[in-house]
Amino acid sequence: MVLLVGAELVRRRARWPPEFTRKLVHVGAGMWVFGALALFDHWWAACIATTAFVGINWLSARRSLIPAMDAARAEGLGTVWFMVSFTVLLGWFGSAGRPHLAAAAMMAMTWGDAAAALVGRRWGRHRYVIGGQTRSLEGSAAMAGATGISVALVLGGLAPGLYSGGAALVTAGLAGIAAALLEPAAPRGQDNLSVPIGVGVLLWLLETGHVTAGALAAGLALSLAVGLVAYAAGSLTAGGVLGAILTGGTTLACGGLAWGLLLIVFFVSSSALSRVGTQTRRKREAARAFAKGGQRDLGQVLANGGVPAVLAVLSAAAPASWQPALYTAFAASLAAVTADTWATELGVLSRAAPRLVTSGRVVAAGTSGGVSALGLLAAAGGALFIGGAAVLLAGIWPVRGVPAGSVGLIGSVFAGGLLGALGDSVLGATIQQVYWCPACQTETERRIHDCGLPTLPRRGRAWADNEVVNLGCALAGALVGLLLGGR
Repeated sequence: MVLLVGAELVRRRARWPPEFTRKLVHVGAGMWVFGALALFDHWWAACIATTAFVGINWLSARRSLIPAMDAARAEGLGTVWFMVSFTVLLGWFGSAGRPHLAAAAMMAMTWGDAAAALVGRRWGRHRYVIGGQTRSLEGSAAMAGATGISVALVLGGLAPGLYSGGAALVTAGLAGIAAALLEPAAPRGQDNLSVPIGVGVLLWLLETGHVTAGALAAGLALSLAVGLVAYAAGSLTAGGVLGAILTGGTTLACGGLAWGLLLIVFFVSSSALSRVGTQTRRKREAARAFAKGGQRDLGQVLANGGVPAVLAVLSAAAPASWQPALYTAFAASLAAVTADTWATELGVLSRAAPRLVTSGRVVAAGTSGGVSALGLLAAAGGALFIGGAAVLLAGIWPVRGVPAGSVGLIGSVFAGGLLGALGDSVLGATIQQVYWCPACQTETERRIHDCGLPTLPRRGRAWADNEVVNLGCALAGALVGLLLGGR
């Protein structure tokens, strides 16, 4: 609180912009992690102070008490999320006896983000846009470099017995790369939550030996290669490539080849089917209703691959007895999004009109929640395809606790995939936001129809877009797989 008030007094006297207060508080609050470690004998006592600061930041932003907080509010309460990260990291690593990891993870946003902002604004020449936010390659490189240097200093200074010079540099370098990838992937302001927590998880996995530096580097490199090939083929946007690196690199590093290659099988098969029938009148007309085109962007990749990636992280740290259930849930999640994609890409080619899954009412092709016999058959085929691939890959690259040639695994994955896809249709028919184009007299998932005119909300919830429904599909499939795989 003293830092916040002092920075604001200096700013007003010097007549500097509100950004000065926000950045100074940002850096000062991040560096306070060292004060927390030095002043408090118990981690929970330090968390009391950080929790209080979360409340102060939130109140200031909501009531516009301090101009700097208006900027934070415009960026999604970034300073609030920053202190939430601080509290989570202190609590997690303090209770685990690894306080140096809390300090190291905080450096990603304390100095990494500050360097990215400074370099990007003054010297950023090579701009890129992801999720509607413009950044620069120079700024991202500065974030990676500043994060790497600060993390290396913290690890070498606070835990010299655990990290030699070389180990600290390698770990810090990977942390810097992770921070530079996570920062543009987050919605505005929420990088203050995703970057410190993500870097903290990475540092913990590496320090505990659940993941090796070599496996992580190989996973990132392979995912980058696949993403660039897909970008050249027109299957991914630039944001989609970023999502592929994050989900693919995480899955390969934490799960292994069977897990990572199954994710690639999903992506390749779904991308191939998106090109089937593109010249037919049915598919062209149905595409007008879809929220997005054939190129997958960051949101679509994370919605489809985020749940499997999280399951891969859990598998890296889970005991051997959990592995069959986690691998089944992972495969079932991919089976669900595969079944949904196959049903969408092939179902729109059906000669028979689809019917709304909740009421049976005949609807136009491409309508959210509409199903057809051909679409259901395609969904079943997609789920069965992933189930077979999961068993085949686990036979070539063994997964702990999963027997080779397991027929039960195929059945569990198939059930999870098909039920997850049906759940997607139910969500599409009930809560997904659907719009109406007055000019074309048709429903669409787009806020701006392809005719160029804005649309009007017709049904569903404003927060439930196509990505939310796809995420629900992946979660439903994973839950069914987890229940069946744990039997």
